[in-house]
Amino acid sequence: QHEFVFFATNLNSVAILQQSIQKQSALVGCFEGRDARCAASPPHRCIFATLERWRYRVPMELSEPVRNLLSVAVGHFEAGRPQQTLAACEQALSLAPDVVAGHIYRGLALRRMGRFDEAIDALERACELDPRNPASFEQLGIARIDLHRREAALAAFHQALALDRTRLLAWVNVGNLSMGEFDFAAAEAAYRQALALKPDVAICHQNLCWVLRRLGRPDEAVQAGQRAIELEPLNLTAYNYLIFALLAADRHAEASDYCDRSLAINARNTSALAFKPSALEGLGRDAEGRALVDLGRLVKCETILSVAGYTDLGAFNRALAEHVTQCPTRPHDDTQTVDLLARPEGPVATLKNMINDAVSRYLEALPNEPGHPYLAFKPSRWALDGWATLLHGMPFQEHHFHQHGWVSGVYYLKVPSFIGNQAGDKSGFIEFCRFPQFGARSVASEFTVFEPHEGMLLLFPSYFYHRVVEFEPSDLRISFAFNVTPN
Repeated sequence: QHEFVFFATNLNSVAILQQSIQKQSALVGCFEGRDARCAASPPHRCIFATLERWRYRVPMELSEPVRNLLSVAVGHFEAGRPQQTLAACEQALSLAPDVVAGHIYRGLALRRMGRFDEAIDALERACELDPRNPASFEQLGIARIDLHRREAALAAFHQALALDRTRLLAWVNVGNLSMGEFDFAAAEAAYRQALALKPDVAICHQNLCWVLRRLGRPDEAVQAGQRAIELEPLNLTAYNYLIFALLAADRHAEASDYCDRSLAINARNTSALAFKPSALEGLGRDAEGRALVDLGRLVKCETILSVAGYTDLGAFNRALAEHVTQCPTRPHDDTQTVDLLARPEGPVATLKNMINDAVSRYLEALPNEPGHPYLAFKPSRWALDGWATLLHGMPFQEHHFHQHGWVSGVYYLKVPSFIGNQAGDKSGFIEFCRFPQFGARSVASEFTVFEPHEGMLLLFPSYFYHRVVEFEPSDLRISFAFNVTPN
């Protein structure tokens, strides 16, 4: 049984635990005791790391009380009891402060408890005490990823490789970090090193598929993606990367077939639904593609006129704007806040209720069509995540979709006065695209725009490609985007 551990797009929390039932020879589970996959995901894609079985040897030369405490700590850790692990490690370290195993397992326990700064301190201490152990540097690199310290994480993995060039975990993570920083040549080199050590690591083939496509070698990317699916036939991320590569290679029949195969595994694979219309267009089946991206039926716009507890809409929007501008932003992106709907406060709590009500109305208004790949799967329960976007200007943005949602939306709380003031000027509008350009073949993409205004709430399927039309620096434009995930 596989367990895939996905970290959220902004790397700040665990987002999804998704299981498949493909039979394998090795049990796959948590980082720190067995094999696992760690995702550090740039927008609408996932990066994985394959982790080797790992256990730090408790030295036999230690005194019996210390050795016994550390053995207890290891047992607790492998049983998934981090608090007991931490207590046993701290007891052992009170007797022998420089025992490397105590610092390592203390760091791993703290990391599992979400106390990332303390985990890094403990693992750095372990590396100081035992600078010749590559596994300690690998674990330190992983802990640094948790706090978005990418350069420091990369340094730790390179240190592990300086000690031992056969460290599969280190090579894979060097590839992942390079991929996340768009250094695709370095990512390719790292994945090839990993595959030279172990040729059947599906995640390396999967990520090579993404990297080779970005390097302009789509046919090679297709080969890598197909190999990933051969190794893991239920790996939806491998399907998504492969379909993207097939579209880039203008191999539309194969792309359409893999979309269908992917949707047979999981009918709510948003990525496959996003790619399918372009595959159909490439086959000359434009009408079927338009039926999937039916803007008239599936995009709903409403205007909020009043909000309970506030004198008028303007008062609510001002309170919401003041609140979100004080919230923490994502690492490496100060234009978007972290998820504010997980623990909503103040006016965000009111907005969350408004969004839930609007989603209910949206789903009730959609027709029931059992044969439609979207309308047949309307959720009855859902979870929300959402973030504020604060823009003083917007350079060119590529069209994108929301991979982890089913319904997505946006609420506009502050719109600069210039938007919509000049006929024909669509600056700052939200734009939808039916058929994005993937390969070299010319495509009639078919765009539709909506002019935002304060109080406007827009809902649409998460697989619809969309973007903010670029606009010059101006007064602050604030919107609140959200995803509806079936629960």
